[in-house]
Amino acid sequence: MLGTALLGGQGGEEAAARISLAAAVVIPGQEFSLPLYLSTSDPAVTKTSQITFDMALSSPGLTFVKLESTFLGEQVQAELSVQVEESKTHVKIMVPADSEQFLPVGPVSFLRFKVSDHSTGQDVKVMLKNIEIRDTAGRLVRSPQESEGEVTVVAPDMVPLFSCFFYLH
Repeated sequence: MLGTALLGGQGGEEAAARISLAAAVVIPGQEFSLPLYLSTSDPAVTKTSQITFDMALSSPGLTFVKLESTFLGEQVQAELSVQVEESKTHVKIMVPADSEQFLPVGPVSFLRFKVSDHSTGQDVKVMLKNIEIRDTAGRLVRSPQESEGEVTVVAPDMVPLFSCFFYLH
């Protein structure tokens, strides 16, 4: 499941690029990661060099821990930076300025969080706002200004257990 903004850029046009977060079901006390995905309408045309956004959480029961690179991000030597403020966290993901590479389509980073030991039975929104996506020439790419992911915190005995039918035979 991915949470993503559906509106395009200005005037209802289709977005040339967008970022989205996966959803997660977690238990109290758990530390987990949400992948941040980059998608473009035409990867051959839209070559992304930088993504910036502000992140806010809808509940104090979820705490941002750190930003981590993915394999795809490491391949282009993506630089990650985070500024944590009281009400929001500013995130920047970019390829080095002197690089001819660009951010690949797919998971470009992981947002790592920790769930409070006392949070149960709630849905927490991870809201991405003031999204700016820039191409390799430094121009703004038409993209939604907001996106969100959802984290559902359940009691430990409510986590569904999955098993492989064929493995059990």
